[in-house]
Amino acid sequence: MALPRLTGAIRVFGSVSAEDTGTCYTDGRDLWEKRRHATRKQTQGVLDYHRLEKIIGDRTKAEGNTVTRMLRELYKLGKDFGRHWAVV
Repeated sequence: MALPRLTGAIRVFGSVSAEDTGTCYTDGRDLWEKRRHATRKQTQGVLDYHRLEKIIGDRTKAEGNTVTRMLRELYKLGKDFGRHWAVV
């Protein structure tokens, strides 16, 4: 009698497992901490809006909220540009 397809697939691929990193995550909290650490490490070099505004403000001699207004205008232009090319 032949085994059903699913059982056969489980039997064939049953030895496939995740790569062994040398650590055992038995608690869900450990895995959560690992993911949080990886996310923090990945986003360290990301330049967000506030960092960009601060860098531009520090390097230029812009007065008041000139940098903020210019960045808002640039953002709107980029958004309009994206909409235009999405239609074409």
